[in-house]
Amino acid sequence: MTGRLSSNDPNLQNIPAKGKWGKLIRRLFVAGRWGDCDPSICLPHLRDVAVPDLDPDFPMRLIVADYKQLEMCILAHFSEDEAMIGAIRAKQDLHCKTVELASLLGAAGLPKGITYDQAKAAKGAADVEGYKLTPFEEMLVDARSALKSTGFGIVYGIGALKLGMQLGLPIVKKKGKNGVLRDACPEAQDLIDRYLWEIFPGVGRFIEETRERCREDLVVYTVLGHPRRLPDIISNDRMKSSQAERQAPNSRIQGSAADICNEAMD
Repeated sequence: MTGRLSSNDPNLQNIPAKGKWGKLIRRLFVAGRWGDCDPSICLPHLRDVAVPDLDPDFPMRLIVADYKQLEMCILAHFSEDEAMIGAIRAKQDLHCKTVELASLLGAAGLPKGITYDQAKAAKGAADVEGYKLTPFEEMLVDARSALKSTGFGIVYGIGALKLGMQLGLPIVKKKGKNGVLRDACPEAQDLIDRYLWEIFPGVGRFIEETRERCREDLVVYTVLGHPRRLPDIISNDRMKSSQAERQAPNSRIQGSAADICNEAMD
């Protein structure tokens, strides 16, 4: 449970934002007047529904609301990572700050010396319709996107292979402990490791401590104390235990986001 309102056909929470087509699709969502909608495309159970005290000519408003980076704020709270907390308290774009911190380490393919202001300016330029990014700006925008995906990937509990596929990184065959060849993405794994242990080391500690506590108690709790039982974390089946290890921190973060959203909506 994430505390969000859901919809399908179309899924209004999953309209693409990136690329040429994403922006064009989003521009199709416009506010009109009640009654402007063609009955042929209106959902059957909404056709001819009377709305009391609503003037048919009254202009409608399309409102978009979001809890800005809620999961990342919760991650900062649980992990007590100083750099992450500092960026949030300073009201900085967390992912642009991550670019700056990664640059200090030479991570994510970034040269050293990239500043927060440079990353923020490149992000702003990318949002300007019709503006052609310079190669330097494009590099910063791509790095921000990759690091943002890494951060949320950690929150959502995805592995390096899936993250690598999302980012279009090279997939290779790697021999496992049992000698079986499996798909792997070393570049994505490096991104995850450096994010966890070098860029935001508090996050790495939080994830390890959460998993260790879960192995002892077989349960994790949200910020309001709601439990998520994960007995598979001590399973002899490596696939099941690995999945539970990813679910443990994810359940604390997304479960807490659901707690907060539900409290706000009540």
